[in-house]
Amino acid sequence: METLFIGKNYLKFEELSSTNSWLMERSSAQDLPEGTVVFAANQIAGKGQRGEGWFSELSSSLTFSVLLKPTFLPISNAYDLSICIALSVHDCLNELRPGFKIKWPNDIYFQDQKVAGILIENQLNKSSYQNAVVGIGLNVNQMSFVNLPNAISLKQILGLSFPVEKVLESLCETIEARYLQLRVGKYDALKKEYLQSLYRYNELHVFRAENIEFKATIIDVLRNGVKDRGEYLTLCHFEPKSDLNPDHLKLYQANQFTVLRQLHYSNKNENSIDMGLFLNGLPIVTMELKNQLTGQNVKHSENQYKNDRDYKEPLLQFKRCMVHFCVDNNKVSMTTDLNGLKTRFLPYNRNLENPPVKGYRTEYLWKEILTPVSILDIIENFVHVSEEKEFLFNTSTDKIETKKIPRLIFPRYHQLDLIRKFRKQIKVDGVGTNYLVQHTTGSGKSYSIGWLSHLLTSLYKSSND
Repeated sequence: METLFIGKNYLKFEELSSTNSWLMERSSAQDLPEGTVVFAANQIAGKGQRGEGWFSELSSSLTFSVLLKPTFLPISNAYDLSICIALSVHDCLNELRPGFKIKWPNDIYFQDQKVAGILIENQLNKSSYQNAVVGIGLNVNQMSFVNLPNAISLKQILGLSFPVEKVLESLCETIEARYLQLRVGKYDALKKEYLQSLYRYNELHVFRAENIEFKATIIDVLRNGVKDRGEYLTLCHFEPKSDLNPDHLKLYQANQFTVLRQLHYSNKNENSIDMGLFLNGLPIVTMELKNQLTGQNVKHSENQYKNDRDYKEPLLQFKRCMVHFCVDNNKVSMTTDLNGLKTRFLPYNRNLENPPVKGYRTEYLWKEILTPVSILDIIENFVHVSEEKEFLFNTSTDKIETKKIPRLIFPRYHQLDLIRKFRKQIKVDGVGTNYLVQHTTGSGKSYSIGWLSHLLTSLYKSSND
């Protein structure tokens, strides 16, 4: 192998239950050098992610494990090792043919089928790494997969047979190249390439959550700016996940928020909305404010939006603003889609009724939700467009028809509060803790689960990690 250390100690077996298990059992007891590769021509009890098995076919699948000793890597950067290995497999396969993608967290896909899987098992010494055993399973020459309809092999993709151990040599070379990048601290560069290599990254795709079907893109969540006529425009900068990039922090601090009272939005009349919020010149929130002392409340705000605010005006069209709030001293409601008398407002209260406080019962809206830090967090991690189904009975055809309706999703107060409590508590508890969350029917738990999953992919314990 044309490598410095990966595969220089090469152990080949005709059959093993699991290459990962064999190496894990001996990596501490025996003085095996970093880069040791254990290869099995036949693996009968391979392990995959989340306790699933990896099944191989004799002489047609590549199953091997590599011993790494990333003592240089802080535990807080554990996921960077996963990124490194996923990229190395991605690199090797794309040398054969472009089109292979990384399916988060550690699978390799070609189009919509799985060709390889990765399992990393770590041995820790207090707060630092001792060993990491990297197991890789790759479908090379298999032509059939029993009870695995989503699997595919290199031979099926390329129409060619490959010598399994030659593929192993190529993988060792790409693993070493990426691992050396990790060793010198190229974390940001690796993460950038990882994102660009993700399966369905920046592609529209239909997702399903319970009875809701929606279209979304990863780029919509990450908010990577706008490209127009060959020019890339960054419309805002989100809070950096760590303090390792001071330039990013400066850009984040340079975001400009504006509050505009009596927002005149039409060239047709002098109507104005009580308040508008802008980020870097772009409208994101409108609010109609009422006061019980003048005999008005949140319902008057809702009626104003329904009857007096023309939703066909550019500012008030669907997706032009993030959310429209109705606020009085005691209650808040919201909508993301103004549609005249058909507009549907949802309560945005802390509970069924906002509890008494020393000031206004609705002060949480501007103290918790509409702060600059909070708004940027919501834009980056929560707001998205989904596609919901409505079932209608067509009397002409005597059939039930399905109608797809786009919805702009803005997190309800209880959803946002839940995810932010998780963010704070997980940093204290660390990994491996179970939590119980009480949700009522129709409270949007599918979205909460999705937002939490997205949060955990980039959660650091401290800003110095």
